[in-house]
Amino acid sequence: MKKLLCAALLACSPILFLNPTSANPVQFAQQVKPVELTELSFKSIIKTFYADTNRLRKVHLNPDVMKKGDEYAGVKLSKGWGLFAPKQNEGGVIQWGGMVQYKSISGEPRYLVVMDTSVIQEGEFADGHPIGSQLEFYSFRKLANHHYQLVTRSHPDIEPRGSWGSANWDATEFKKHLQSFGKNVLGSYGKDSYTSTGETESSWWVLLLPENDYIDFYKVADAAGDNEGNIDQTSSEYYNYDSTFKITANGQAYYPIQIHYTGTMPNDDFSKISKVNKTQTFIFNLSKAKYVLKKQD
Repeated sequence: MKKLLCAALLACSPILFLNPTSANPVQFAQQVKPVELTELSFKSIIKTFYADTNRLRKVHLNPDVMKKGDEYAGVKLSKGWGLFAPKQNEGGVIQWGGMVQYKSISGEPRYLVVMDTSVIQEGEFADGHPIGSQLEFYSFRKLANHHYQLVTRSHPDIEPRGSWGSANWDATEFKKHLQSFGKNVLGSYGKDSYTSTGETESSWWVLLLPENDYIDFYKVADAAGDNEGNIDQTSSEYYNYDSTFKITANGQAYYPIQIHYTGTMPNDDFSKISKVNKTQTFIFNLSKAKYVLKKQD
């Protein structure tokens, strides 16, 4: 059974890509303190990054959420102690999301620890459609003394993402799409989908792992969409489009991303449906810390 510990989590939307900080290496260096651990485990990560006594509160969790016998660092979780943010009546349960080994841009081994916080409401795991979970990342290098030194991490206020109570983290997909997103920036990408009232929409996102700034998710562009759940395919109002994702390495700090769309696609106000076969290029705006559509020359 996964070891659990409680932590604060704000209410979240199905697909959320708000970045709490701009890309600022100087600020990052000032805010992130040096950390060296003897091991990478749930216990060591919690003690190092979450054991803030100002957030330690006694909370209520139903027996099926926190069962007797589960414990962390000698504290019986059945006592109801957890890490909670001030002014928050609700919280969440932090779970060990696993560790992924990968290589940095320079080919050095890295160890990415993932922590996943699920929402708790009224003592139960919340699994409603608009509720996701909060993923937090910590990347380490291994030293000659076999200790682990923190290289980079996600921002403490990284936004929740996903739906049905889960962020849908997939380590296999992360490694499958891991590649250079800039001259000195490693990252991965994926697609999130959301369905409501017969309509489905999805977005391309990237997870950037710079080693001089915070790890963070960024939305790139719409990925696909359709309304086949409530519109007949013979109707003039029916649409169904998809896209492909391609990175163009051009030697810049952040590489442009090309999204190629095909199918039938609505315009911005959904007043017109048209066939599409087009490519749009998105570039990373460093000052705004987000991907923006490149203007046509």
